[in-house]
Amino acid sequence: MIFRFGDINNNDMIDTASVLFVVGQHSIFNNIVIDKVKKACRGDIDTEDFTSDLYDEFFINDRSSSYGYLDFNEYLDVVKMTSMSGKWLCIVDYKMLTKKQRERLTRYMKTPNDNGKLLVYSQEYVDYKELLRNKVLSAHPNSHLIQLQFPNRSILKLLVQDMFLDRGVRVPEKAIELFIMRMGNNYEQYDATIDSICQERENTNLSYKEFSEAMRGIENYVLDDFIEQLLKPIKSTKISTNRKVYRMLDSIIQDIGVRATVNKVKYKLDELIEIRILINKGIIPINIKYSVKESKERVGEKSKAYKMNDYHFRKVAELASRTSLRDLVFMKMILSNIKSSWDEKEYYKALLALVHRAAFSNNRLINDLGIVNIIDEELMRINMAFITNNKTEEVNEG
Repeated sequence: MIFRFGDINNNDMIDTASVLFVVGQHSIFNNIVIDKVKKACRGDIDTEDFTSDLYDEFFINDRSSSYGYLDFNEYLDVVKMTSMSGKWLCIVDYKMLTKKQRERLTRYMKTPNDNGKLLVYSQEYVDYKELLRNKVLSAHPNSHLIQLQFPNRSILKLLVQDMFLDRGVRVPEKAIELFIMRMGNNYEQYDATIDSICQERENTNLSYKEFSEAMRGIENYVLDDFIEQLLKPIKSTKISTNRKVYRMLDSIIQDIGVRATVNKVKYKLDELIEIRILINKGIIPINIKYSVKESKERVGEKSKAYKMNDYHFRKVAELASRTSLRDLVFMKMILSNIKSSWDEKEYYKALLALVHRAAFSNNRLINDLGIVNIIDEELMRINMAFITNNKTEEVNEG
């Protein structure tokens, strides 16, 4: 059967699974399911007391891992026998299976054994996309797949709450929402950030104010998401506080101030512009699977992109591919055209102009870009009309 993110806490899925595929690019969610399967396989007898002779009797290696689960070939060899305690367990990365092993896996999925649980995980869509169309997984009551690619927000809130509770810290629901908004889709940083917040706060109830203070300085995550929102131009100048882009902007400004926000956004735009130029030149491919290492070699060591870690390189390239070089340069020009460096209102105006750039008229846009001052031009036109009109009146009077 096929399950989605909303089923991540579905105990029936774990209980009935003899074969379970856990797929999705975020290891934090995959590991939640993996830990549940490990727990479900543990028996009442402590296998730590078993001697190697007992393992030898079943023709398996003594401790394939610290959890005592087996490698793929061993698992299929012994799963027909009842385990000494709990259930047999195999956890394997799909991409590590050979062609022969994948064929063996396909056959086993049709008639899995209830004596154990075979868990296969994958983080690369190109590897597991074929599994999503597998007819056995769609119909078999004991062969399952759960896709964790697209987090469900309501379930995500429960998972984050559990992460805090596991560390002995209780936080209000409003604080959970703040955490998710600040962290955005940087799911791999959830654990480390929660560890940082909970440090020396075990067995406490954090108020929203205390939680907000603990989150102070974690603006880089929401900044990345703010840039992502900026690349979805708003076509209406009407301000609505419910829009995510406004809430993110307000959160960043509250944390680091409006001037620092402008400077950080400008820095991010510089990264995007550099990568977008490399995309336009064909040095970095888009919408296909590619090697970051090979792309960096083509870029060269003198480029800032070369110094990015692989995860950041991919993320910036993906964001840069969402809009044109022209749009990115326009955005940078808007923030570079702040007329008064001491007036914070000018910084606010520039940021709002950035958000609403797609809704402005051409005249308003070129004014924000600093190409033409339309106010001065309009005043000049009015003054010229006034002067011309006065001269006409003088001639008529004469």
